Amino acid sequence: MLLYLTRVVLGTTILLSSLPATGQAIRNLDFEPEANGRQPLLLWWRKQQPDELLIRVDTVAPAQHGRGSLLLDASRAEELESTVIYCSLPANDSLRGRIVTVSAWVRTENFQGKAWLRAYSSSNEESLTYEGSLSQSETPASIANLAPTANWQRLQIQLSVNKLADNLAVMLIFNGKGRLWLDNFEVQWEGGKYRDVPLVGSEPLVLSSGTPLPDWDFERCGPAQVPVPRPVTRRWQLDSTVARHGRRSLRVEAGGTAPVYLGVVPLDSLQGKTLTVRGYVRYGTPATPSAETPKLLHRILINSDRLSYPYDRAKGAGTLESHPLPASPAGATEWQRFEAVIPIRANYNISALSLLLQPSAAPVWLDQIELLADGRPFVPKAPPVPGQPTAAELAWLRKAAVPLRTTSPKVTRKIW
Repeated sequence: MLLYLTRVVLGTTILLSSLPATGQAIRNLDFEPEANGRQPLLLWWRKQQPDELLIRVDTVAPAQHGRGSLLLDASRAEELESTVIYCSLPANDSLRGRIVTVSAWVRTENFQGKAWLRAYSSSNEESLTYEGSLSQSETPASIANLAPTANWQRLQIQLSVNKLADNLAVMLIFNGKGRLWLDNFEVQWEGGKYRDVPLVGSEPLVLSSGTPLPDWDFERCGPAQVPVPRPVTRRWQLDSTVARHGRRSLRVEAGGTAPVYLGVVPLDSLQGKTLTVRGYVRYGTPATPSAETPKLLHRILINSDRLSYPYDRAKGAGTLESHPLPASPAGATEWQRFEAVIPIRANYNISALSLLLQPSAAPVWLDQIELLADGRPFVPKAPPVPGQPTAAELAWLRKAAVPLRTTSPKVTRKIW
């Protein structure tokens, strides 16, 4: 029993060590295998129709950067196979209105066909037109150097990011057979470079699938604990001395630049509806006129379409949105009601709502947070709980399980 327990504990240790210190997801632009709890392609989408093309992270062949690279393997294909691999990055003020260079590295083995980069900027409201010298990515100059077998070489394109853009999509288009490795996407502009930092509000993407629904009345428990490789100081506590409803509320301590994660709820059935997050907030001391009020933050997480993306179930982190909470009236410390209205787009496969609180310079209490869909109470369905193994499964496990070796094998040394 100890041997199997050791295997479980070791696997858990590896999983936690592969998460950022914040327990949040990254886009993983250099395809490292341990990223996002060993989900290296979590935020990479691909369009693929044929079956003779294998896409996976490769740690055996030498990578251009780090330990892993992305292998597109069509070595068994009889005809040219096609796919698109892409990822969406946030277009903040540093990118908007700038000429950016998008680059990546590729390596080939017995490759026949074409592969090239493409990029475009878009807004959350509507797609923006291609701009700048994007067409260079589809000229012979950018693909002619892909010899059948060649070592790592850099591909790059340039484009102008629209001044109203919210997102920048970067992608590789593949049309060929043989093998091609992809690694180390970079986005650069004059005086700056995109940093693949943890995404605030992406905690649900690295939580286990059996994580229970949050108790936003805070009677049973506080927010779900996010797995992180190193212990962190918890910034909230359940408070039984102050409550708007029931016996407890959630007290969030002052200070800190990082938001406090409150939980996630599934929203699979709310396309095209209006979601309202309603609750109550209380402050420990009256706010001064210059004090900044806390903010409620959210992300709408997105699933890839099963029709367009039938192979891998990619995720979209969406955009982090902010909702200022009501300020504390002068001389008052009473509960105040707040509402955040979130339209849910009908043409997206909505996955879940991630909720966070950005504290202020003073402690904040939250209580009685509830959800409404088109003005009616919305009670999300709890995630399925894995059942107990059947007798047949236990019998197979006893037969197939192999104990771990706990001592090094004896080595007979030869003396020449």
